[in-house]
Amino acid sequence: MSAEDRKKRRNKQLARNLILAGLFAVVAGCCGFYMLREYIQEQQNEEMYESLRAQAESTHEETTPAETTPAPTTQETTTEPESESETKQELIFCEPVQDFDALEEKNKDIYSWIYVPGTAVDYPVLQSSKDNYYLDHNLNHSQGYPGCIYSNQCNKMDYSDYLTVLYGHNLSRDRMFGSLHRFEDGEFFEENRQIVMYTPTKRLTYEVLAAVKYTDDYVPYKFDISSYQGMSEFWDSVEACSEDKRSHVLADVELEETDKLLILSTCIRDANNQRMDENRYLVVGRLVEEALYFPELPEETTEAAETSQEEAE
Repeated sequence: MSAEDRKKRRNKQLARNLILAGLFAVVAGCCGFYMLREYIQEQQNEEMYESLRAQAESTHEETTPAETTPAPTTQETTTEPESESETKQELIFCEPVQDFDALEEKNKDIYSWIYVPGTAVDYPVLQSSKDNYYLDHNLNHSQGYPGCIYSNQCNKMDYSDYLTVLYGHNLSRDRMFGSLHRFEDGEFFEENRQIVMYTPTKRLTYEVLAAVKYTDDYVPYKFDISSYQGMSEFWDSVEACSEDKRSHVLADVELEETDKLLILSTCIRDANNQRMDENRYLVVGRLVEEALYFPELPEETTEAAETSQEEAE
């Protein structure tokens, strides 16, 4: 091969290398731009959530199930008597935490707020007319991560179904439902046993019964979420997961027809941070208390109550 031929070959190889380097630079630039855009978008959404949390009228208080706040005398009610004597029904009251009028101004699909003590879960809950819309749409309807905590249309928004399922991404830095995986630790599971839901009219407190590595089955499709039987069958499937080292299930749980379960569903990642598509991680709570927000009493009633208290002192 002549020197001229070798020179041409070197020039062709150099040209190919330059083209490959250029393509690599373009791909790297696009990836970098995409990652930067995603990061900025995620930060903006987290700032939006922080702003909403800051607007709360009061801080979260860990609730004690069955602990009642005396209701105003004007709010006492009676149930239908089971015998000749009437039985008084004691109502439970609490202070509202979220301003739902303000939340609705941000997004009309917000219908409740979830707070899980011991975790970073402190977010609005949404439901769209399009199922799984908030899987990849944010509070401001922009597309992409982190998405929102949401339910699908099969669930009523008053949490009256026997099974209510909320979905959220398992994201790094404890965002969205990422911090639910703290329940994998047995000690954490024993010491953190509450889920608190705020709705426009009341506070719902759930006791955590289980946190399990579960199948990827779509729960509302596999079980009848509107029946006691469907709830019982779902709970049987949860108890069957107790052998897994990631799972914790309370023993000897007996569900009654008056019970309601709340299911928090997120994905699982392996040691290489890859999503395990065949499994989900579920935290399951049972409703143990409903507390109404303190009613706005007429001004004269409030003044009379204050006068009575002053006289008593």
